[in-house]
Amino acid sequence: MNKGFVLIEALIAMIAYSFILITMSSITLALKSIPEITFISQLDVFKLQLDQMFSRSKNFELVENQLCFNLDLRHFCLVNENSRLVKKPGYEILIDSVIEIQWELNENEIKIHGVWYENPFTFVFEFE
Repeated sequence: MNKGFVLIEALIAMIAYSFILITMSSITLALKSIPEITFISQLDVFKLQLDQMFSRSKNFELVENQLCFNLDLRHFCLVNENSRLVKKPGYEILIDSVIEIQWELNENEIKIHGVWYENPFTFVFEFE
């Protein structure tokens, strides 16, 4: 009589073990199919922030390597100060660790050339 119970217990244990393996493999497969999360750098956020700001701005001008413009009836200038690009008046830091930055202003576009953490970048923003 004990031998029958041992056989039934072994079968139940094998079925439970198989169920656990199938469940774990399906969970692992589901986790593996999730796409990788892409890394968003501070430079990407900076570009998006400038694009949003410049799309609503008017009257751009360059004054002593500062880009000045009107945004929502207020006058702002972007200034490179202590390796930071700052929006003045005020002290809103747009990006940190900018080694150098140069502005080019044409009739309908702004070009920004700079170096961020030893990585050169160039952004072009069009406006009307």
